[in-house]
Amino acid sequence: MKKQLFTFYIAVPSRSRDSKLIGSLLVNFLLDYLLDSKSTMKYPTSLFLDEFTNFGKIANIANVLSIVRKAKLSLVLGFQNYFQLERVYSQKEAQIIFDQPATQIYFRQKNFREARALSEALGRTTIEEVTVSDTGRVQEFVQGRSLATPDELINLSGEVIAFTNDTWPLKIALTSPTAYHYALAYPPPERQPHEISESIRKRGRTEQPDTSQTKEESKPEGKNRSRERSRNDKQRNFNKRTAQDRVNEDNTNQFQQQDSPEVDDVWPS
Repeated sequence: MKKQLFTFYIAVPSRSRDSKLIGSLLVNFLLDYLLDSKSTMKYPTSLFLDEFTNFGKIANIANVLSIVRKAKLSLVLGFQNYFQLERVYSQKEAQIIFDQPATQIYFRQKNFREARALSEALGRTTIEEVTVSDTGRVQEFVQGRSLATPDELINLSGEVIAFTNDTWPLKIALTSPTAYHYALAYPPPERQPHEISESIRKRGRTEQPDTSQTKEESKPEGKNRSRERSRNDKQRNFNKRTAQDRVNEDNTNQFQQQDSPEVDDVWPS
């Protein structure tokens, strides 16, 4: 299965204690197996553990999550709220599991305590207010406000709050299963078959070249090239000699003109 695409499902009943024990053992086995064989897996692997607390207490899960994150394995944990996680694990382990995921998505909060904790995690923002008095005086006030109040998080509808490593907190609209209903109602386009002409089909056929004729034609061509090269070399040498003779002749004439004495110098009057 290391070279294949596969999907593996584990369904654990929430009321069966024995099933929770088997489920926790299977999750431990899968995590250890993926960490050991990650380098030999052809495709990336993702684990979606919805209703994470239904698997029961998974031993050493806090340390495994940090290793999984460094190994770049995709692991998605889904649970109802923080108290549900704290009921299965200790408070310290629950906090470690809660803080490990790099991306956290929050739906509408069910109680005020969790809504207040999420509001504090979102932080505050700065708002400006402008007031005009009866006398026409304009006053500007700058004050801080929670980015989302607990009441707004409890009444959140059709949106989720997302925390990521690279961005500020995001408020994202939920996608509806029927959002693309009208687009999917259209049938896929039918591709008409293309007619290929006989001339194009002939071009695609491969033929064995006649090597004997090629060899015979290459021989005289090589002789002609060698003859042409020898002629060119002779012409270049002749041109070089002619140019050199001209230079020597010019130097001789110049030397004779400079050294020949004047008549008055040799035969004074």
